[in-house]
Amino acid sequence: MSWFNQVAKIFKRKPDKASATQAAPASKLSNFDVALKLVLGFEGGVSNDKADHGGLTNFGVTQSTYNAYLSRKNLPLTSVTSITEDEVRAIYRQYWDEIDADKMLFKAAIVVFDMAINSGSA
Repeated sequence: MSWFNQVAKIFKRKPDKASATQAAPASKLSNFDVALKLVLGFEGGVSNDKADHGGLTNFGVTQSTYNAYLSRKNLPLTSVTSITEDEVRAIYRQYWDEIDADKMLFKAAIVVFDMAINSGSA
């Protein structure tokens, strides 16, 4: 399914009744979790496409982004091919938080989140 079709499917879901400041019920995915699932559907796996200026990536995280994350955590630098699920989630959460996505309508947040990731703004 194309990115457009997946986003269209998400846009058809019923909006959460909780406000942006309330936690989602434990049985429901948060807006961030839905957005992350969408992104990882297209960003999964190791890639080193010469036409991609990001160079070596894993789950859409570039080596330089991973190095910056590890440096902020005072951890030794290692290949992005070794990135963990928790690290991927933490890095993408930075993008989500940086754009204040929880304060946006979900439909707008999905689009801005994807743009932020692809522009490397975190």
